[in-house]
Amino acid sequence: MDFFFSLIFSCISKTSPTLNNNISDSYFYYSKFFVIYCNLIVLFKTQPMQFLSSYQIFLDKRFIIEYHEGVMTLERMKTFILKESSDQDYSPNFDMLLDIRQITFKGFIKDIKDYIEFLRSHKGISGKRKLAVLTSKPHQVVFSTFLSMFSVKLPQTMKIFSSLEAALFWLGDPVDTYKVNSCLNHLKEKKELCV
Repeated sequence: MDFFFSLIFSCISKTSPTLNNNISDSYFYYSKFFVIYCNLIVLFKTQPMQFLSSYQIFLDKRFIIEYHEGVMTLERMKTFILKESSDQDYSPNFDMLLDIRQITFKGFIKDIKDYIEFLRSHKGISGKRKLAVLTSKPHQVVFSTFLSMFSVKLPQTMKIFSSLEAALFWLGDPVDTYKVNSCLNHLKEKKELCV
């Protein structure tokens, strides 16, 4: 938002009269700036925050890669999980790499207990497996740590990683790093909007 503020201010400053000229003209230009800036704030605050996700199942390796980007809420994640678990190749017992490096959480941390209960109540979603969570920002680590603390009620084993190589090693290298990077790049391009 600060970028837009600077950009608009710069454009108006170049076209507006200086204070040495007519003060009422300067007031007019700067009031236009303020109106434009306020409209931008309203525009950005009212736009729906998107949650973009995709997944790839490696049936022969019994392995799933999930990629998420945007703003995650409890309802958006539930929608995605239900869609993924309805895939005919999905198994709750397949090990999983969960890439949340491009995620921001909106009210989701307070909903972790509800999310765990949701997973427990849907038997076909979470089974006996290893779940490696790939993070890059402190708030993602906090989320994953809370999730790990509350997921003791689930049959899965979960660990948080900041490096893809370490995550894959812990998972037993089901797919080589080059193929996983290639898959993640593909998932970023074909991600689906889950609003």
